[in-house]
Amino acid sequence: MNRTDIFFLGTGAAEPDAGRDNTAVALRSSAGAVLLDCPGSPMHKLARMNIPPETLGCVYISHGHPDHIYGLPSLLHSLEPSGSSPEIILPEGLLPMARKLLELFGLEADFIPASTGMRILDMKMDFFKTRHTADSHGIIINVNGKKIVFTSDTGPIPEAYSVFRGAEMLIHDCLAPSRFSAECEALDKTHTSSLALGKIAAEASVKKLIPAHFSGRFDFSTEEIKTEIRRNFSGKVLIPQDLTALSL
Repeated sequence: MNRTDIFFLGTGAAEPDAGRDNTAVALRSSAGAVLLDCPGSPMHKLARMNIPPETLGCVYISHGHPDHIYGLPSLLHSLEPSGSSPEIILPEGLLPMARKLLELFGLEADFIPASTGMRILDMKMDFFKTRHTADSHGIIINVNGKKIVFTSDTGPIPEAYSVFRGAEMLIHDCLAPSRFSAECEALDKTHTSSLALGKIAAEASVKKLIPAHFSGRFDFSTEEIKTEIRRNFSGKVLIPQDLTALSL
């Protein structure tokens, strides 16, 4: 069965609220699953989505901010009794920090620097620089003939629009509507507003846009997010809740 399932374990930014935890996404094919970013309670969330943790082929860490990596020691510790140990793929510049984090808990892992064209399970992975930290990268996954792009945290990156072009699904940072730019200096610099995201999706001609990484600091509705995206993008838009599952 050539089906790919996408699970949103969390959809919030570094400041989660009652409805949205830190962003993490799992992809599952017939060969197994991969986890994209690893914030808190990963085992619990995988269980909620009926993803056996021993089927994880790898965990991808996009960058070193706490809300993207702090669940990694918990995940690996919880997997020890089963003997399962997924590979940890991450930008090379994060290796020293990631090793030090695990050493605090007496844990070890098989770290693999992210490199273009690598294959995990039945998934081909490529990577691109994002506009967030010195080491932050997004990931492109080609599986079952479908192209899925996950940016994690980023501001608009025009040089990567060609990477997004034609994606079956673009899962992109969308911190808040553009009206918060005066209060949030990071908006459209190291994070993306919903107005800018609509322009990005239109420029890249993506098939389905999935905004994520919503701020818990500001008061806005998902309808406002979608309305602002629609000012520039007429394609499919889905705004996920935590524990949303999709199939391709």
